[in-house]
Amino acid sequence: MFTTYKNCSYCKSTNLIKDKDQEFKFNFYLDAIMSHFNLLKKDFSKMKVFSCKNCFIKQNSPWFDKEHAVKIYSNAYSQHNKGWSNLINFKNRGILPDHGDLFSLLIKNIKVKNYAEFNSPFMGLLLNIFESELKEKKVRKVYIDHSINYLSARQLAGYSMNKKQKSISSTKKILNK
Repeated sequence: MFTTYKNCSYCKSTNLIKDKDQEFKFNFYLDAIMSHFNLLKKDFSKMKVFSCKNCFIKQNSPWFDKEHAVKIYSNAYSQHNKGWSNLINFKNRGILPDHGDLFSLLIKNIKVKNYAEFNSPFMGLLLNIFESELKEKKVRKVYIDHSINYLSARQLAGYSMNKKQKSISSTKKILNK
């Protein structure tokens, strides 16, 4: 079920450095994974976080082998896919996630200078902020298309090294756009 990764999962570099004093944090996804595979928190105690000194990605090792990772990331946990559905609905039909009055209250009462979403992309207010800052629909569409292309190009789990190398090149071009 678990395997040790000695190379970066993205660029294949062997220059991985163990992060110091990083404790494994449990969240919705890990709870779902533990439930799905009948795992305990102690099963995660050997997992450590490593940083690649070549491309700066962070990864766990040991982590799930390819067979279990495919189950985790493709079909077992639909909550992650909900955020992507929000992005696609916004892009194709201009539909924003329903947060009630939260966005209008936030903008009215707080001057937001920076905003980020972690662990669950496009589930919060990012699309609301994006829409309020870019009123021109054609410009918004271009930004969204480039963002989706960039994010899709970075989804490389299970692909060959050749595919990953081509993706590194394409993501740089997309970022330049």
